[in-house]
Amino acid sequence: MPVASPARPDIPLLKGPCTAGACITEIAMLDLNSRRWESLSAAGGNSRLVPQLLARLRERPTPEDWGEVMEQIGHQGTCYSSAYAAVPHLLELAKVQSKLADPWFYASLGSIAEPAEQTEEVPEDVRAEFEAAMAEAAALALDAVLKQTYGVEDFVYLLQGAAALYHRRGPGIWLSGLIQNNFEAYCPSCDSYLSLKVEENRIDVIAEDERCRPLSASTQVVARSIPDTVWDLRNQPEDDFSWLCALCLRTEQKKVLTWISYLYGKAHCPTCHATFALMSQIENESGME
Repeated sequence: MPVASPARPDIPLLKGPCTAGACITEIAMLDLNSRRWESLSAAGGNSRLVPQLLARLRERPTPEDWGEVMEQIGHQGTCYSSAYAAVPHLLELAKVQSKLADPWFYASLGSIAEPAEQTEEVPEDVRAEFEAAMAEAAALALDAVLKQTYGVEDFVYLLQGAAALYHRRGPGIWLSGLIQNNFEAYCPSCDSYLSLKVEENRIDVIAEDERCRPLSASTQVVARSIPDTVWDLRNQPEDDFSWLCALCLRTEQKKVLTWISYLYGKAHCPTCHATFALMSQIENESGME
């Protein structure tokens, strides 16, 4: 369990209860008036905007300010260093503003835990507080997955956030493609550009040109066999596929489970007929392997 570093004059302590298997009794937070914020980065270039937004969220929270602060600390796959000081504040705000069941909140924190890019390492003076808050957020996200009821779209975004917070990078970045229908890959044999089409109960692959015009008929991915895994919090499956399946089985998310079995299945290139592991190729093309 992460342990917060001793309190400093400009860092007040956030005290909270033990929840979802995580007991974080003290999380220090960088004071919103500290000049330290000026040396941290933000998406818009003005890191002072981050504590200003956090202050506004304490006084009169709005969806617009929530969205803006999340954009400032993490934008288009890049994590900015202001995130490391902001996350403890955001977790406190989520607790008092009834956001602990909000899929968007965990998906946003997931993009901080596993960004496609990262501007810099976590500064040592805020590392303990950031890591403690993220560990608690991971446990809370998993608690929401297991105890709340969601529609398919919200469940996918929540599951992606939980995966990222547990540093399962592949699903933590790509799972939302099941909803956005924006998966793409290249055939490892002939290098054809392949677009994936997420259908109601399957995933198809089609070759396309640079203008997204079809060059082939579609081929259906062969689903991977779903393991008969019983979810055990203290003995979680090691591989991503089994972890995702166990959670879908536990929560009876049958449609998401079916999609995941195809996402981790075998694809057939419609151009050269080569067979390859679909998710591995998606991750490989994004520089994750």
